[in-house]
Amino acid sequence: MTRAVRKYRAAVRGFIRNLRAGRVCSVCKAPQGPRARELRPYGAGGALICFECAMTPQHRKTTDREFGARLEAAGPHALLTPDGPTPIRPGGIRRRK
Repeated sequence: MTRAVRKYRAAVRGFIRNLRAGRVCSVCKAPQGPRARELRPYGAGGALICFECAMTPQHRKTTDREFGARLEAAGPHALLTPDGPTPIRPGGIRRRK
């Protein structure tokens, strides 16, 4: 198992843990809902965080590091979703001949 696959699996486990715990921002505790803030899993250790909190100077470095780790783990062909970067296909994209 490659390092990227281990990172991706750890990110998925963190996301599932967050789903079970409830969807609130780990910093300001604002809930996610149709009229509330959109939360992304880029907080410390994959914790959910809203955009406003993620862009503050004290959380920006952690947010960049978490997003970069998820993007790298997704591989060269990733689709950006609300749950973070996701591989388009586990085996990659097949090219036409």
